[in-house]
Amino acid sequence: MSRAQLPNLLSIPVSQPVEIDKNRRKQLAGLLGWDTKTLDKKYPFDWAQPIAEIVGSYHAVKGGSKTTTLKNTRRALGLLYAERRGKLYEDAVNLLSNERAGVDCETSAKLIELAQAVLRNEDGAKELLAEAAQDRDKELSLLKRVDPRQEPFREFCGLIGYIFFKLASESYHTQRHLIRFAREVLDLAGVTDKFLAHPEQLAELLKADIHLHC
Repeated sequence: MSRAQLPNLLSIPVSQPVEIDKNRRKQLAGLLGWDTKTLDKKYPFDWAQPIAEIVGSYHAVKGGSKTTTLKNTRRALGLLYAERRGKLYEDAVNLLSNERAGVDCETSAKLIELAQAVLRNEDGAKELLAEAAQDRDKELSLLKRVDPRQEPFREFCGLIGYIFFKLASESYHTQRHLIRFAREVLDLAGVTDKFLAHPEQLAELLKADIHLHC
């Protein structure tokens, strides 16, 4: 069994928006409750461009990080509340203060500002960070693992949901229409995961919180 280590910083991905042809634009517009002419008049920007960009971004990061594991994340959290001093503690603080920390999005969102406060030597910051790290460690202890490939996909699904509710006709703001739109975008991205056959699981991912730093 390999020894736990601190997760790495994630590299900055280089993404390229995918091409969305005329037929796909028409299909996407219909799934948003519009026709393409109406959408083209409604928005002063290319409404399909955000879709093309998130698909391109997902392609750039979908491999995830091999060091983003439950064991490694819990190793970093343990250093934050059990050590509170020394080089390993400093390394853990520096890691969690960085928006490119190779941990799951929820862990990063809960700890990044507290870790940054520790680096600024703010009063009480170490204690607050230790408490938050211990709470998050308890939550992660209930999980079997953090799949390195799941984090980029979870973020991708959250962005699909975000774009849907920004662009869709209000009458289309239902789970059924959301899932139909998402499946079209996922098809554009070449996603064929078997769980897509389960609407409830997909709907949960489409409503995931998204963090721009993650």
